[in-house]
Amino acid sequence: MQLRRTSIGGLAATALAIVVLAGTVLAATPVKVRDADRVKEWGGSAIDGWFAWEANTRAHPAVFKVYAKPDGGAAQRVPLAGPTRSPSLIASGRRAGQVVFQALGLHAGDIRFYDPVADAVLRAPKTINTSATEEFPEVDGGSLTFDRHGSSGWDTIVYRFNTKTSTVIGHRMIAGQINGDYAVYWRCSPSTCDVMRYRLSTETLTAGGSFQITDGQEVIFGSGEPTITGITSSTGSTRRSSAPGSAPRGPAPSDLPARSV
Repeated sequence: MQLRRTSIGGLAATALAIVVLAGTVLAATPVKVRDADRVKEWGGSAIDGWFAWEANTRAHPAVFKVYAKPDGGAAQRVPLAGPTRSPSLIASGRRAGQVVFQALGLHAGDIRFYDPVADAVLRAPKTINTSATEEFPEVDGGSLTFDRHGSSGWDTIVYRFNTKTSTVIGHRMIAGQINGDYAVYWRCSPSTCDVMRYRLSTETLTAGGSFQITDGQEVIFGSGEPTITGITSSTGSTRRSSAPGSAPRGPAPSDLPARSV
C-alpha cells in the first residue's frame, strides 16, 4: 500500500491505491503507525518486519527524508545528502528487504536503493538514471517500474532486472503498485482519473476503470483480475493521455550491478 504525493507540471495529485490480486475486497481498519507532532509523514510502505516512510522536520518543513524502521526497533534515516522521497519496500526478488526511493539531491532526481540491514545506499542499474527526472519507483520480483520526465517528454517505464531491458509502456501516467504479473498506473484530467493495468507477461496496457476527483470520496470498483479497490483522490492532477493499447518495446540498455554510493 502506498500513499503518494506528487507535483508534475505545476499540478498536484494525491492517491491511495490498494491492489487485491485474488479479486476479493478485504475490509480493513486504519491503524496509526506514525504521528509525530507538527511533522508531515508520507509514503508509508511495509513488508514483514519493516516499515518505511518519508517525513519533514519542524526546522526544515520543505525538506523530506526517507526513513526505515524494523519492528520493535529504532527509525533509520537513509544516509544520503539532499531530499529523499517516494520510498517503497521490496517484498520479493533479488532486492527483497531493500527500499527503493527517489534521491532529489542527485541530478534532476535519481532512483536509489537502500539496504536497511547494512545501512547502505546502493546505485540503480546504470541505464535507469539519466539527465531527466526519474521518480515513483516500485519493485516486485524481477521488475522495476518508474516515471521519467524531462525536456524530451514524460514516459512510464518497466525495467526487467534479469534481461536488463527497459520498456516504455505509456506516456503521461503516474506509476502505481507492481505486484507479480501486474502493475497499475493512473492518469488524469482536471476532473477524472483513469486507472490503467499493465500485464508484464503479455506487455499489454488496458484501462481498469475511472474515478472522480473529489476530496475525501472513496470509489470502489472491479476491473477483472486483479481487482483495484479503495482509491481516494484529492485536488487536481495530470492531463489525460491517449487511449491505451499494446505497449511498444523500448531499447535494450546495458546494465551494471548495484554498488554502494
